[in-house]
Amino acid sequence: MQDHPIIAENESIDLVARSTALCGEVPDTSLFAKEKRPRITHIGEYVMKTSKSEAELLDLQIARYIYATNTPFIAVEHPEFMKLIKMLRPGYIPPNRHDIGNKLLNNVQGSLLDTCRKTLEDKTVSLSLDGWSNVHNEPVVCVSVTTDKGETFLTETIDTSGHSHTSEYLAELAADAITSCEINFRCHVRNVVTDNAANMAKMRRDLQKKIPNEILTYGCSAHLLNLLAQDVQITGIKEQVVQIVKYFRHTHLPAARHKQAGGNSLVIPHEIRWNTLTDCLNSYISNWHILVQVCEEYRDEINSNIGNKVKNYSIKRNAEDLFIRLKPISVALDRIQRENAIISDTVEVWKTLYEDLLSSQQPAHVLRKVDERAAQAISPAHYSANLIDPRYRGRKLTEKKLPMQWNIFISIVQMQWRLSCSSKQDMILSNPTCLVTM
Repeated sequence: MQDHPIIAENESIDLVARSTALCGEVPDTSLFAKEKRPRITHIGEYVMKTSKSEAELLDLQIARYIYATNTPFIAVEHPEFMKLIKMLRPGYIPPNRHDIGNKLLNNVQGSLLDTCRKTLEDKTVSLSLDGWSNVHNEPVVCVSVTTDKGETFLTETIDTSGHSHTSEYLAELAADAITSCEINFRCHVRNVVTDNAANMAKMRRDLQKKIPNEILTYGCSAHLLNLLAQDVQITGIKEQVVQIVKYFRHTHLPAARHKQAGGNSLVIPHEIRWNTLTDCLNSYISNWHILVQVCEEYRDEINSNIGNKVKNYSIKRNAEDLFIRLKPISVALDRIQRENAIISDTVEVWKTLYEDLLSSQQPAHVLRKVDERAAQAISPAHYSANLIDPRYRGRKLTEKKLPMQWNIFISIVQMQWRLSCSSKQDMILSNPTCLVTM
């Protein structure tokens, strides 16, 4: 046997390079190169460390999550939460419930207030006041402001315990809230919006006298539309429909029978969710034939009183009539509650609502209620805004009788919109607010 010489590694590389060079190919020596491993210079590279500044940021983020999701503070001490944090960040100890409810709460509030100040500085805002009860059933008045971009900020909550909510007290409270807002957030409050309770309505009039020519005050149109929906209801229909819906939602066997028959979800109205009555009526009407079927097929299982009401055709027809009456109000309510809604839209919303109800041949007393609520909602400021808004130009204002001075004002403004001089039209279109000073 012939002995073969042992070729060294570097010699084999040279041999491969020479042989491939004869064929015109570039040798790939990476296959033979040894991989270089990174060199560990410090033991700390094997350990996950959390600095003090990093721990503070993590604490704040956990706190923000707790506040934003309305999670009980004690959740941060739950064993499974602690286990999760340990798996994600070994060595980091999350804040306890006392930190969440004290120091971190103050820090997050301070940070949010700073953000509010930066956003609201030099902005013209609308201020809203509304009364609430907190979780301890203590009366509070919440003050919030809204910018021209639809951004809303809660600026103050006022404990009114021990005070009767008279118009005089509320006017003083509103004046203080305006001053506080302008000082603390460096913004300019130019109008005040409240609900339409009698004490609030009188408060707005008192405030207008107290700060004349500086503040516009008016009632919330969304609240007035909700009141209108209550004004025009057909007696007894809501209660009977709600009783049927609750029975088929909350009683196990009828609910199962309704589902097996292919019924869709039934909606229960809530007083604080203003359009849910319309949704309730719609769900009842669309499920009515299935409810009748269930009551017929399972007569022995269904409460006889409920069965009789389901099969009562008069209730169903009245529910349909009420739905037709409330649907335009729901559409108006959705439109007026949009984030980009402005006061010039208010006139259009109420006028369109009147036209829709008139076209559906609603009774005269319903149309009178619309007129009454519209009169409460629309102020001279709304008329002025609608007149100078290029989208509307007061086109619908002449359809209803207005005071003589407003008819004259409308005629003048509409004449200005019809000016034949293009330069004059361009000037008005570029700055519609000039109409109120010309």
